[in-house]
Amino acid sequence: MTTSGETFRAEVAQHLQQFVAEHVAKLEVTDADVSDWFATLADFVSGGKRTRAELVLLGWRAGAGQDPAPIVSTGAAMEMLQACALIHDDLIDRSDVRRGHPSVHRRMASAHTNRRWLGDPELFGGAAAVLLGDLALCWSDELFSSTRLTEAALGRARPVFEVMKSELVAGQYLDILVQARGEADLDTALQVAEYKSGHYSVRRPLEIGARLATSDEAVILGCERYGDEVGVAFQLRDDILGVFGDPAVTGKPAGDDLREGKRTALVVQALELAAPRDAARLEQALGSDALSPDRIKELRHVIQDCGALDAVEAMIDDRVGVALDALAQAPIPEDVTRDLVAMATRLTSRAT
Repeated sequence: MTTSGETFRAEVAQHLQQFVAEHVAKLEVTDADVSDWFATLADFVSGGKRTRAELVLLGWRAGAGQDPAPIVSTGAAMEMLQACALIHDDLIDRSDVRRGHPSVHRRMASAHTNRRWLGDPELFGGAAAVLLGDLALCWSDELFSSTRLTEAALGRARPVFEVMKSELVAGQYLDILVQARGEADLDTALQVAEYKSGHYSVRRPLEIGARLATSDEAVILGCERYGDEVGVAFQLRDDILGVFGDPAVTGKPAGDDLREGKRTALVVQALELAAPRDAARLEQALGSDALSPDRIKELRHVIQDCGALDAVEAMIDDRVGVALDALAQAPIPEDVTRDLVAMATRLTSRAT
């Protein structure tokens, strides 16, 4: 009997909570404030959609893997790595909110203020978040290593996991580098989308699951091609939500990408397609913390009216089409193909 994505996600969630609890207990921490710090990570990994874990399962099934019990820890490793990425990303972007709640650095800064500790609350919150993200990275590696499969299977997947971590960090640096330079072309924006998010969000989890199950290169290649295209399309959708998303649904303030000065594919297209006066207004507004809701609304009109939004929507559709063509050519079981088609729709048509 095939394990559903919902069941697997629940098993991964349970495994994460058990893992954190056991490791905190091993450390024999007696300081209540340190325990609260650990609890922040436990709370953080209790949320999210578990998409990366589910992609590990889909890759496993694509390679004809059977009982997924041995890869629950692999799925948990993807989610713990995601925690590291988001905690650090929120700090880098100075984002106060994640999933409708205070981001980790804000939560830790508030703890400093509420307890009337010495020093700068903002500096403390940032340092505590860096350390918690580092801990999540360490634990993701331990979770991956505890995958209960043969050395041959782990040997096929481990190099992909190592590359995945390096791509994530390099992509994050490229993202802040583009912001610091204050300019980017479409190719650069798409490269950021690929390395900062696309690979670690879609391609690598799917590929890891497939490599754990099989050495069939035709299956693995199909997963890689699908993952490349859907991964970038996933980030392009995120770029749209970063400007046009509903805060009540996304859990983040409206227009956050504009305030942060993100040179996303959407913004790059708008700067290229808009009339010179409108492009100059958009350029001047990028990176301003003081953008009001009315100003955000005005900039949305600029982006939409010039055709940039439609252009990025077309990019998403094109990439999903290429991904589905790759699936059709790969020797992947029919039921898994159907689930991957549904996943592509879910990832690229989402509102959160």
